[in-house]
Amino acid sequence: MARRTLKLSGLFAALFFTALMTTLLVSIATPDVDVSEQEKRTLQTWPKWSERESLKAYLRQLSDYANDQFGFREQLIKLYNKASWSLGESPSDTVIRGNNDWLFLKIKDPMLSQHKYSRTTVENIIKRRVEYIRKMKSELEARGIVYRHIIASNKMSVYSEHLPAIYALTNINASLEHFKSLIDPELAPLQIYTDEIVNAVKPTEPEFDLYFKNDSHWNDYGAYQVFMEVLRSLDQKSSKLALDPIAREFKVFEKFSGDLAQYIGLNDQLMAMEPYTEFLPCAQPDNQQSVRWDLGLAKCDRNETKILIIGDSFLVNFYPYFAESVGELYVIRQKTSRTRLLQLIDAYQPDIVLEEIVERNLAQPIPH
Repeated sequence: MARRTLKLSGLFAALFFTALMTTLLVSIATPDVDVSEQEKRTLQTWPKWSERESLKAYLRQLSDYANDQFGFREQLIKLYNKASWSLGESPSDTVIRGNNDWLFLKIKDPMLSQHKYSRTTVENIIKRRVEYIRKMKSELEARGIVYRHIIASNKMSVYSEHLPAIYALTNINASLEHFKSLIDPELAPLQIYTDEIVNAVKPTEPEFDLYFKNDSHWNDYGAYQVFMEVLRSLDQKSSKLALDPIAREFKVFEKFSGDLAQYIGLNDQLMAMEPYTEFLPCAQPDNQQSVRWDLGLAKCDRNETKILIIGDSFLVNFYPYFAESVGELYVIRQKTSRTRLLQLIDAYQPDIVLEEIVERNLAQPIPH
């Protein structure tokens, strides 16, 4: 019996040694990988020694290199992701797996949770954003330009019914509520709130959701609903505005991609039926022209109206609706400073300026 146990112990030791050596040899033979497809992050490559850094820092980089570049790492992570999902869990701490397998970016409202800024600081940042909107309104009105400010809601805020029950006890949009409390009658007509649009549309459109199931953004149909609300807000505000929206038809397709599906390493595994619509070639993101290093242009020549739209990743399937409805549509990043924005506005003289910001960034400092 003892001899048999000894043989088994030797076999297991040999198997373990073989697995360890195989992993080591694969690590040596395989070129270093710069980015992990499963984790969506940059990996540590072989560190270069510098006399300016300590030996301890260099050894820490070597440890990170060994952890990031060992053999079969990507395959093991993918296996872990699939196993976690099959057990009903989310493979990532940053992604919530909700009811009916809806995915959500986990967002802790900075006014109610531990944050790099204190609650008082967050309140002051939001207050400064309101004053920024007031200044933009004043600057643009002096130039004869119409201004609208759009808040793209966090997916958690508008589809809370798909969240795990624990989130029903948490105020997940305290920052937005604080922002709304600071908006006075002068600024109220400028505001477009996505949460109000979604809540109004959801009961009447059971066929389509307005946000992707496996992505943190609104889908084509959700972007269209916000687009139509902006048009209603702009209607008859200026005699020189000409907005000619194209009639739309929405179909459904099988969508396997999504930023949240990518975060959990299951981009090719999770499928959802999503609404989509076709855009004219001139409005498609791939055909956007670069007129300056920070400024894009979609030119459909629909009429003489020009729009400048400022925004973040929510613009991808949002701005094509506007591009198809006007002559020229200029696109710029939301993090551009107000000084730079006014320079571009004076240079290109748009008739309308639209500014979009996602709810979770309301507590981020405004670029100077």
